Amino acid sequence: MTASDDALVLSYSAEGELTASEAILLRSRRRATRLAVALVRAPFSAETVTELTAYVEQDAEAAQVAYQQLRDLPESALRRRITELTADRGCPAGDGREVQS
Repeated sequence: MTASDDALVLSYSAEGELTASEAILLRSRRRATRLAVALVRAPFSAETVTELTAYVEQDAEAAQVAYQQLRDLPESALRRRITELTADRGCPAGDGREVQS
């Protein structure tokens, strides 16, 4: 997938549902975390190398595009979106209030 494939615009979907870009970022983050663990546990394993290569060739570019779009949003839009996504899940401060430590 190239950066020009499908507009990966962070358009707002129904409240509490992930947009296409958000879903890409979530999947990529989870995959990258699994790869980081594999690189620590078995850095020279053929399976680790294969998975890492596949990630770079298949997912990394779309994740970079989605991440840049996220970074380009105004802070107020990001905060609003976080509130939308966390409100229905009973997360702390899902109502927009700051989490108190």
